[in-house]
Amino acid sequence: MIKRQARKLDVRSLYAELKAYRPDLTQVQMAEESGLSLSSVQRIAIGEGASRKFAGYFADYVAKYRPSPWAASPLMGSLRAQYCWFEVQSPQVFKAWLDSTEPLLEHSRSLTEKNIEAVFALWLLAWVAHDRAFRFAEQTTENCARALSRYERAVFLLEAITSASAEGADRFSPLLPLLRLAHFATFFMGQPKGRRAADPRVIAWIKDGKVMDAAKAAGERAPHEWSVHRNGLVMASILSDEPACRFFYQRMVEADTRFAELDFAPNNGATPSLLKDPDLAFFVALLREEDETNLGTSCTAALAAEGARHAAR
Repeated sequence: MIKRQARKLDVRSLYAELKAYRPDLTQVQMAEESGLSLSSVQRIAIGEGASRKFAGYFADYVAKYRPSPWAASPLMGSLRAQYCWFEVQSPQVFKAWLDSTEPLLEHSRSLTEKNIEAVFALWLLAWVAHDRAFRFAEQTTENCARALSRYERAVFLLEAITSASAEGADRFSPLLPLLRLAHFATFFMGQPKGRRAADPRVIAWIKDGKVMDAAKAAGERAPHEWSVHRNGLVMASILSDEPACRFFYQRMVEADTRFAELDFAPNNGATPSLLKDPDLAFFVALLREEDETNLGTSCTAALAAEGARHAAR
């Protein structure tokens, strides 16, 4: 099995970002809040670096201070926080919460508006329909269609908001890649496994360009979310785009070094390994071909070089 290594996080940039958000924070406070030692924070501040484990802790800590666009709607922001809490509870508890919350969202006056609160309401309703379809296998076809319709309306409305003013663009444009990616992912999951990678509609959607760009942009905003990079890798593999495959796989390994092993199955095995995912056939064949031609030992450098070139496009 080929081993891949992740590039080091630029922790000094993360430190500068944190100070921009909270110039009042002292290094002692950072250490106390992040759980790192004061000496580790001091090394990060002067750019001496940190172990990947500690760098990851610090990156997660900085993320907590990033302003969330959802703060523009306290109600929808609160419902989103509740959603994120309930979805990791037992299926019975989560399902009960969905059953009680969906009617509230469906009858919300927010849906009659053309503002960011309407976008958030549609987004949450799309989540509900998606989870009913794919987590609970509840009227899968109907709920998948419902989720797609809600995502489409949310994307259309958010595009209008971000193009209407500079303020709207500054505050809410970072949401567009996430919304577009979720829209595509729902459509993709609704297609038959084993055949969807060859589906002309899937290929056309990816070739449109926006969804691949969305995966890159979403990954830049959330570099530790390996699932975002995996979505990009799947799209790249479907298009047989070798540089893009290298780019997204490198980002996956950076997010979680366990993906250096292609047979690693995340979520306690609930998500298939890269090796066993039929949607990644081109990517897996690419790495196997490199092994057979003795290029595996230089793959780390190749990944970094190709990834950098792709990122510069």
